[in-house]
Amino acid sequence: MWVIRGWPSDRLPMVTKTIVENWGEPGKDYMARLKAVRKRDGAMVRKLAEIPPGTSDKDLKEQMEMVAAITPTDQKIVSGTMNSDKAILKVTGKLEGKKQYGTIEMQKKGGVWKIKKEDWSETEKK
Repeated sequence: MWVIRGWPSDRLPMVTKTIVENWGEPGKDYMARLKAVRKRDGAMVRKLAEIPPGTSDKDLKEQMEMVAAITPTDQKIVSGTMNSDKAILKVTGKLEGKKQYGTIEMQKKGGVWKIKKEDWSETEKK
């Protein structure tokens, strides 16, 4: 399904594609990163995330421990949209037994969809 949003008459329309089947490449890469963090797979995290140059394996492992502790579990992608090299995923999960709602902004870099911004809360945002 293609959705066309309003645009100025002197510009081409901005076209977004609603992600449906398996949440597309952005969803696949997001879930792979989530799995890599849970398994503490530093090599895979380096491939799927923006890791500052010079980050040691030890520092990365400590960062993965912290990220895993504050990342909701039982995540499911419930919807998503994609526009060229940008995507937004709507995700649900649980943190300390409470349902969480996430909005994950992703950007394609070097053929891989990477998280640009991640926002979680106990209330669903429209």
